Amino acid sequence: MSEDDKTLWIVWDLDDTLVDLSFRKDLFEKSNKNYEVLFSPELVQFDKVNPIVLTLKQHLNNLPNVKHLILSARPVTMLKATTDWLLKNNIGYDEIILKGNDQKSKYLYTPQWKMDRILGITLDQPTNVVLAVDDSDEVLRLYKQHGISALDAKLFTN
Repeated sequence: MSEDDKTLWIVWDLDDTLVDLSFRKDLFEKSNKNYEVLFSPELVQFDKVNPIVLTLKQHLNNLPNVKHLILSARPVTMLKATTDWLLKNNIGYDEIILKGNDQKSKYLYTPQWKMDRILGITLDQPTNVVLAVDDSDEVLRLYKQHGISALDAKLFTN
């Protein structure tokens, strides 16, 4: 068994999980659902931390042989703003994966995209994922179908 086989992963979603997205969602609604507003890197600085999910993450940060993957459907154009925000808010991670720039691709909006990323990062062994935290019912269902313990972030909203 290689060292990678011993590594366990916890997968964290960003929006409406680690991040309280209410500010950008409000602007999105006021802009007649303009996705350029929702996915504006300039607005990431105004995002708030979901304190309950962050507290859970902080408790899990020091588990031995466990890495933290942030997996988000945010476009990759938001990577710099996102990593800056994570650093500013002292949210550590080992890997971060954002989706591609193809906003119109149906594949990139499906839960299968997240599952495929997990399979890639865990050497096609989803059993290496000990927990996934997400707010999407579809994503949570797919994780559970692959034997991944999944926690619904909606349980931790105010």
